[in-house]
Amino acid sequence: MDPYGLLAMVLWATTAATPASDDPSQRLVSVLERLDQRRSAAFRRADPAMLDRVYAHSSTLLGRDAATVGAYARRGLQVRDVDMTLLSLDVERYDPRTARVRVVDRLDPVHVRRPGERWTALPVDLPTERVIVLRHTFDGWRIVAAHRVAG
Repeated sequence: MDPYGLLAMVLWATTAATPASDDPSQRLVSVLERLDQRRSAAFRRADPAMLDRVYAHSSTLLGRDAATVGAYARRGLQVRDVDMTLLSLDVERYDPRTARVRVVDRLDPVHVRRPGERWTALPVDLPTERVIVLRHTFDGWRIVAAHRVAG
């Protein structure tokens, strides 16, 4: 077999064997879902320190969400179902250390209550388009920034 034919076969086999999970968009969907689960757990457990596993330390979102978690706790409210539904994701930039994605997401109905009382649903959110910037740190992916897209 000629060397070019062998090279073509190797390239084809390598390409065919590449798993679909190598697609950055699929990888980033998984990353955002995992970060959302951690964020939801911080709200459910009224533990703002858990947000360190969601946001980069330099992120202003870390302080904002920590303040919100603290405000619910100070009012004696329990929170559940703080989940985002990711409706679409487009990768604008990706490398092993940073990513910038444009998403459309929607906050699912959030429920709150005082201990022993009935759960109350907060007003439903509409789908929102935003740009999210992520950074891969020693501890994994973290959200650096998220900006709502005007429109």
